[in-house]
Amino acid sequence: MRTGRLLIFFAQRWFSHHPWPISIFIVISAISLICTATYWNAHLGVQKRYEELIRISDNVAQHQKVAAIPAVSPLRLSEFQNQALTNALATLAATHQIPIEEIAFELDRSGNVPYLRYRATLTVSGGYRPIRTLLGDLKRELGMVSLDNIACTRSSISASQVKCEVTLSVFSARGKGV
Repeated sequence: MRTGRLLIFFAQRWFSHHPWPISIFIVISAISLICTATYWNAHLGVQKRYEELIRISDNVAQHQKVAAIPAVSPLRLSEFQNQALTNALATLAATHQIPIEEIAFELDRSGNVPYLRYRATLTVSGGYRPIRTLLGDLKRELGMVSLDNIACTRSSISASQVKCEVTLSVFSARGKGV
């Protein structure tokens, strides 16, 4: 018991005369302990994840059956029918309550490709969200259609309605003699 008190007495005396070396030693020791604990924790986490990955890959290898890759069939495009496409666009626009003010088709005669590309230009007016939903549904409903350009304007900054010029590409099969 006397040895412990004597040790505490000398430690307090030495610390009172030399506070910086002891403080620095304590801070460095604490930082080292924190870094070691953090590294060890991260190492255990990585090791657990690695073991889990090995276990999963073994399960997949045991249960996976190699499926035959189906032959890719050539893309089947229908022939372009102006009236049918116009009716489909009008029906889809009516579903979303977006009036189509104007629609025009133009054949893109570029390149020697096995398909035809028509540019459809639409002028639509309505809320931003319904127009965005309409354009998203075009691909799903009409098939070979892609959005090329959209330019929207408002009559004023506070107006909720926008007027958009939309340019679409409609792809179709080449007909005889085209």
